[in-house]
Amino acid sequence: MGSGHILVYAFDVFYEIYKTAGYSEREIPKLILQNNLYGLDIDDRATQLASFALIMKARHYNRRLFREIEREGLKLNLCSIQESNILENRHKEFLNNFKNGENINQLIDIFYNAKTYGSLIDVNKLNISIDDCEQLIRDIENYSEYTLLDLEVRENLLKIIPDLINQYRIMKNRFDVLITNPPYMGSNYMTD
Repeated sequence: MGSGHILVYAFDVFYEIYKTAGYSEREIPKLILQNNLYGLDIDDRATQLASFALIMKARHYNRRLFREIEREGLKLNLCSIQESNILENRHKEFLNNFKNGENINQLIDIFYNAKTYGSLIDVNKLNISIDDCEQLIRDIENYSEYTLLDLEVRENLLKIIPDLINQYRIMKNRFDVLITNPPYMGSNYMTD
């Protein structure tokens, strides 16, 4: 998604579509952000810029957006791909104590060195329920029988796993339209 230029342009297109369909002009920006725009990047800063650009574009159309976000929250469908490299066998063993822990272990395996592979990672070979993964996070948060060593493992997992689930959710979706940035290399290096 880079810094979000294409997403901002698509926002305007979606806005007109929603308006033509008769939606309230005040609710359209939030609907677009939650339902229509998805983005991936390997650069964390690009994701921050794209998020900022989209929020500012949405606020242009709805001056009350910040208050609505503060009151109701907002989940953007943008993420920078995160790696599972800092998670070790002890994290995986800890997850095996929970129902559906093997699902998260599959995510840990597939997203090892994820910044190198980016969107080339084939998540379609996984059959993991996102609801089960999110329930597992709640189970880990509510579990109280930790040893001192488990606390560090728990904190690492709660910091990384939600990002892995989010990028899995975005990468496994099927989209009607997909727009990508062209490769940034000279034509000398491209194959026929």
